[in-house]
Amino acid sequence: MEFQFECGCGESVSDFTRGNDEEITTRVRCSECDTVYALTLTPIVKQGE
Repeated sequence: MEFQFECGCGESVSDFTRGNDEEITTRVRCSECDTVYALTLTPIVKQGE
């Protein structure tokens, strides 16, 4: 899964992570201001449902 969002400094932050329809916790750092974000990605509807 790829995710992308805008940091508070205005820089785009993105990353790619793999998962099997389960909750994933990851961290990503803004390359501009070094802010670290912790994200928990939770599928709401699993594939095939």
